[in-house]
Amino acid sequence: MSGSKVILQPSFLGWREWGALPDFAIRKIKVKVDTGARTSALHVIDMEILHHHRGLQVAFTVPDCLISPTRARITLPVRDKRDIKNSGGGVEHRVVIHTTIKMGTVIWPIELTLTDRAGMKFPMLLGRTGIPRGVLVNPVLSFVQGDPAAKT
Repeated sequence: MSGSKVILQPSFLGWREWGALPDFAIRKIKVKVDTGARTSALHVIDMEILHHHRGLQVAFTVPDCLISPTRARITLPVRDKRDIKNSGGGVEHRVVIHTTIKMGTVIWPIELTLTDRAGMKFPMLLGRTGIPRGVLVNPVLSFVQGDPAAKT
């Protein structure tokens, strides 16, 4: 992760929000806020597990659809591997990484699972463990945190 720091927390989120992943140079990504999902997930392609002398690492590519300045290959330490129930009810074995997310002007740490979400409307899902404690989700509102690329 970069030197990003947690500043504050948003007081509420809508059911969908614009987010950013500063550690990956993703300035804008459409996020579904889903309190019914425990874990958060990010759409990636070309994922590969690497056995490094410092432990397991994962290399992946962030697709162009995520409004990124470049289609970069990213390599990070694997924090965990978990069995996650997907939207179809099946179980997937997923890699877990740690990074930061930005919504509006607020940045906080987040744990993400990496998966192929190509068939989904949202390239990122923010599950309840990725929502800071005390933040309320209003299911009738959308994009209340605004465009993270437009705010500093």
